Amino acid sequence: MLLVITLYILIFSQLLRSIWEEGNLVYKDPKFWLQLFSIFIVAYVYIGI
Repeated sequence: MLLVITLYILIFSQLLRSIWEEGNLVYKDPKFWLQLFSIFIVAYVYIGI
């Protein structure tokens, strides 16, 4: 449980870092939104269980 939350935080911080470095270009990339959405789903499922 704690491992899942830690992993989730690490992945999310990586996403935030890529946003910070690349700026507004990331927001126009559909792959970014798909990745973010899938991370939320995975985290929700794991925390739900």
